[in-house]
Amino acid sequence: MAAPLWNEDLPIRQYTLQHRVMGAHKSGSPTTQRFHYAFLLAWPFESLGGVNGVLQNLLREFHEDGELTPIAIEVSGADGAAPAPQGHPWPTVSFGPISSWNPQRPWRSLMAFCVKAPGVLWRLRVVCGQYSIRVLNPHFIGLEYLPLLLLRKLRLFHGKLILSFHGSDIREMMQSRGLERVLNKMLLRGADKLVPCSEGLREELLMFVPDCAARTVVIHNGIDAPAFLSLATRPFLLPERLRERKIILNIGAYEYKKGHDVLLRAFALLKPDHPEAALAIAGQRDSATVAQLGAELGIQDDLLLLESIPHAQIVSLLKRADLFVLSSRWEKGVCGEGFAMAILEAAAARKPVVSTNSCGISELMRDGDTGRIVPTENPEALAEAMADLLTDSDAAARMAGRLHERVVQEFTWTSAYRKYLQLAGPTREL
Repeated sequence: MAAPLWNEDLPIRQYTLQHRVMGAHKSGSPTTQRFHYAFLLAWPFESLGGVNGVLQNLLREFHEDGELTPIAIEVSGADGAAPAPQGHPWPTVSFGPISSWNPQRPWRSLMAFCVKAPGVLWRLRVVCGQYSIRVLNPHFIGLEYLPLLLLRKLRLFHGKLILSFHGSDIREMMQSRGLERVLNKMLLRGADKLVPCSEGLREELLMFVPDCAARTVVIHNGIDAPAFLSLATRPFLLPERLRERKIILNIGAYEYKKGHDVLLRAFALLKPDHPEAALAIAGQRDSATVAQLGAELGIQDDLLLLESIPHAQIVSLLKRADLFVLSSRWEKGVCGEGFAMAILEAAAARKPVVSTNSCGISELMRDGDTGRIVPTENPEALAEAMADLLTDSDAAARMAGRLHERVVQEFTWTSAYRKYLQLAGPTREL
């Protein structure tokens, strides 16, 4: 299964303290098989989102290799068992919220956790024992995972605790204060390994816990290019007014960190010299603010704003595009990409790419070789780079080809899996 196109960090939810452990898989009771590597997520695995795509692909790689058998654990607060996803051979265990944190009432949250802790720890120990879990690897980290640390400190779990970060999670921690900040640091310092998905994100993480440098390992996300492209089963049907135009495409939720205001201003600068160009943006959430800015800039007739369309249609749109542009901001400790999956997807489709120098971009691209990288918050530089690639289509195609080759060779899910497996340690000890 290819990673979903969206590259958003889903928000951590606040839950009430309920607890239920239910196993659900197709191969009988939990005791009939031994599962060793557990991925944890604080919302349903089948939800849309870049983090979900990462986990689905890692689960698949672990299952296909077979050296360590995977299990998915949802701590989403769902009432009842989580059914095994269709076509997925690994089990999914539904676990009620293992912790609930209210930043407005930190001490009350801590006291509530202390009261509920014995039941929570018992249920965690039961799940770890039933499935012979030796690695707990939650993704998108928040204080809902603090009980995992307590489980280890009390020697109720003797395996490894690996925390994987995707962007907004570490930035939320960096902006925390008081007791919440102390507990966040305690959680990170108590893990065996911290895994940011880019070197840029590692830099931010170590701004928060500099003493964890030796235990911090970058594992880039990957892409299965053929599987991703196969999602497009039919061509994307553009509005008639845009069918003969050159399409500049951006993919990303309609939110501040994606820099759509910068992109629209850059496109307005580009338009007089490139009247053949049109701008399409596909993203989640409400596009009204972006549409309003487009009207103020006088580019509304050259603008296509799409909201929450199916992944298959977005892949089709990417195939139709002439140029892919990422305009994301990067304010360290505040906002930015984690690792720009959208660039991997554009590379899989062999599209020329222009990107602002957001978190992780320089790890993917080299300016002038595999694409164009411009400073953030600079519409003039972004417009100039877009104009260069639209004008010189041969140079753009060469850059796109080199980026494609680099991505399909270096940024694969198999590579990511092997690095996670290495962190797990020798399997014979499990």
